[in-house]
Amino acid sequence: MTRARFAPLALSTVALATALLLSGCTSAAPAADPTPTGNAVSPTPTEALPGPTPDTSPTTGGAVGNLIEFGWAPISTADAETVAAQLEKEGWRREPADSGFYITQDPSRVITVDDKGYGMTYQFGDGWVAVSDTKQNLLLMPVTAG
Repeated sequence: MTRARFAPLALSTVALATALLLSGCTSAAPAADPTPTGNAVSPTPTEALPGPTPDTSPTTGGAVGNLIEFGWAPISTADAETVAAQLEKEGWRREPADSGFYITQDPSRVITVDDKGYGMTYQFGDGWVAVSDTKQNLLLMPVTAG
């Protein structure tokens, strides 16, 4: 964009931002008698608190596995090898993949497992890394599904 075309646009943008900022400075007067709500240390409850959260641990037979964790990020080949080596030093296992390789959690430390017994797993591809709470859930991400 040329400087001649940019200047009017910048001037109008600054004017609009100033107008919005100043319009936010005007407000109604505060209430004469504010309602007490306590403070951050000891709030004043306004209604009954809910009952305790039910125990959903596997030993009680409650619902588990309601959360799927996953992520994706770009990564260089050198950084991928560094991260993979560090995870392997911590007991994670390396396995080949159709595209790149997997680093999967030590089975004795897993919290959530898929139908093949895999827990938290990273998949390293060409310039990217994906992670999920199970190896099977990596298929939910288009970049890893092939």
